[in-house]
Amino acid sequence: MQQEESFKADSAADAMGGKVFKNLWAYIRDYPKLMMLSISLGTLGSVLQLAPHFMVFLIARDIILAQISAEQIYWYGGICLILVIVSFVSSGGSTYISHMIAANVQKQIRQKISDKLTRVPLGYFTARDSHDFKTMVVDDVEAIEDGVAHLIPETTSAFAAPLILLMVMFYMDWRMALVSIIGLVVAFYMMGKSAAKSTEMTTEFYAAKAKMGRLMTEIASVLPMVKVFNQGDAAISRATSSFAEFNTLIGEWISSNVNMTGWFMLLSSSALLFVLPFGLLLIHIDWIDLSTLIFFLLFSIGLNNLTINIYSITHRIARQANIHTKMDAFFNAEELEIFDDIEPSGKYDIEFKNVGFNYDKNSILSDVSFNVEQGGSLALVGPSGAGKTTIARLLPRFWDADSGSISIGGVDIRHMSSNNLSKQLSFVFQDIFLFSDSIAYNIKMGREIASDEQMIEAAKAAQIHDFIMNLPDGYQSKLNAKINLSGGQKQRICIARAILKDAPILVLDEATAFADPENEAELQIAIGHLIKGKTLIVIAHRLSTIKELDNIAVIESGRVVEFAPHEQLLEQQGRYKKMWDAHIQAKSFKIGTQKTTSESNSGDIS
Repeated sequence: MQQEESFKADSAADAMGGKVFKNLWAYIRDYPKLMMLSISLGTLGSVLQLAPHFMVFLIARDIILAQISAEQIYWYGGICLILVIVSFVSSGGSTYISHMIAANVQKQIRQKISDKLTRVPLGYFTARDSHDFKTMVVDDVEAIEDGVAHLIPETTSAFAAPLILLMVMFYMDWRMALVSIIGLVVAFYMMGKSAAKSTEMTTEFYAAKAKMGRLMTEIASVLPMVKVFNQGDAAISRATSSFAEFNTLIGEWISSNVNMTGWFMLLSSSALLFVLPFGLLLIHIDWIDLSTLIFFLLFSIGLNNLTINIYSITHRIARQANIHTKMDAFFNAEELEIFDDIEPSGKYDIEFKNVGFNYDKNSILSDVSFNVEQGGSLALVGPSGAGKTTIARLLPRFWDADSGSISIGGVDIRHMSSNNLSKQLSFVFQDIFLFSDSIAYNIKMGREIASDEQMIEAAKAAQIHDFIMNLPDGYQSKLNAKINLSGGQKQRICIARAILKDAPILVLDEATAFADPENEAELQIAIGHLIKGKTLIVIAHRLSTIKELDNIAVIESGRVVEFAPHEQLLEQQGRYKKMWDAHIQAKSFKIGTQKTTSESNSGDIS
C-alpha cells in the first residue's frame, strides 16, 4: 500500500513537472532557436565551472608522476582562468538571451489575457474577485518570467552538466563512478517521494496568500462602515484568523522544506564518505592508481555542487504549476459563441422570445418573452432575485441565453459583433463604475472622440457641470480619496457618460439608488435628458418613477407573470396591484412619520 502511494506521489510529481514544461515550451514556441542557444550556453557555463577541479587534477597527476614544473603550473593556471571567464560569459549570455525571451513572453501572455477578456461573457467578471485578476495579470505573469528566463535553461543545464560529468566518470572507472552517486541516488529518491506533498502545500500556500489579499482589500474598502457599526473587533478577528492560517502554512512549509533540505544536503554531500574508503581499498589491491582516486575526490564534490541546483528547481516547478493551473482555468473559460456577423438593421426595437437562462445549473429565467418598440419604454419590476437584472444583462451579452433568442431591430444579437452591439447600447447601472482618472476621462469613455464642448454639454444635461467647475482642476480633477463625491454625484457622472455616447437603446438599472433628497430632483432631470428618443428598459423598485412608461413587466421566479401599462395592471387586481398598494402604504407611512416628527418638533419649540 505504501509502495502504491509512493508510486502515485512520484507520478503526480512527474505529471506536474511535465505539464509545467509543456506550458513553458508553448510560451516560447516563437523563439526555439534563441532558447536552444540560451540552453547551450547555460550548459557550457555549468560544465566549465568544473575547470578548476580539472586543473587541480592535472597538477596532482603530474606531481605524482614527477613531471610537473613551474612553467606547467602557470600554463594550467592560465587555461583555468580562460575557461572560468568563458564559463562566466556563457552563463551571462544564456541569462541575457533567456530574459530577453521572457520579456517578450510576458508581453504576449498579457496580450493573450486581454484578448481572452474580450471573448468571455461580461458576466464572467461579476462572478470573480478583482483581486484575482490583478494577481493573475501582474503577479502571476511576472512569476512566469522565472519559468522562462531561469527554469528552462537552468533545469536543462542542471541535468545536462551532471550527465556529461557522469559519462566522464564512468569512462575513468565505472566502479568509482557508482560509489560516487550512492548518496545522490538516495537523496533524489527521498526528494521524489516528497515532491507531491510539496506541490500540495505550495498550492495551499498560494491559495491562502490570495485569500489574505482579498480579505485585506475587502476590509480596506469597507473600513468606514466597520467603524460606524463598531465592528472593528470582528474585522480584526477575521484578519487575525487569516494571518494565523497563513502563518501556520508557512510554518508547515518551512518545517517540511528544512527537513527535506537537510537530508538532501547531507546525502548529496556524502560522496567522500563512500569515495575515499572505497578508493583506498581499490588502490590497496592495485585496481586504480592515486591519480584516479584524486580525480573522483575532486569531481564527486563537483557533481554534488551541480546537482544541488536540481533541488531548488523542484520548489520553483511547484510554484509554476500553481500559476499554470490558474492560467489554464482562465484560458479554458467558456467564451461567447461566435456567429456569422450580420450588420444591424438600423432599427432599435427589442424582442425577447422564449428566453431561458441557467447559471451554475440553477434556472434563472424561463420562457421570457416581450417586445419593446423602437422609442418605446419598458419597466421590469418584481422581488429581489426574480431575474430583472439578468434580463437586462442578457441584452449586451453578459451571458448568452441557453434557449430562445434576443434581437434588436430583427437581428439576433448573437450575430452582431461586439463593436456593433456596443454602439447600440448604453447602461447606467446601480453599481457605479468609475476609474481613478480624471472626470473628463470617465465621461469621455462614452465617446472618446467627443470634443470638450460636447463633453461639457453632456455634463450640463446630467446636472453635474457646476459641481465639476467648483473642483480645483475642473474636468481634469482626478477621482481619488481627495475628491469626496456623493453617490448621486458619481451616478450623474455615469449619466453624463451615457448622454455623451447617445446610444439609441438605454438600460437603467436602479439609476436613482444612490439619490438623496437633495440630489434626486437633479438626478431625475438628468435622466430626463438621457432618455429622450431612446428605446428604454428600466429596472426600478420605486414604482412611482415608472408608472408613465409604455409597459411594465412583472417578473417572478424568472418568468413574466404580468405585462401591460400601469393602469391596466391596476385593473387586473394581480401581483402588480399588490405591489402598488404596498408602495402607496409605505409612502403614506413615510409622510405620516414626517408629519409626526414635524408636529413633535413644533411642540418642542413652542
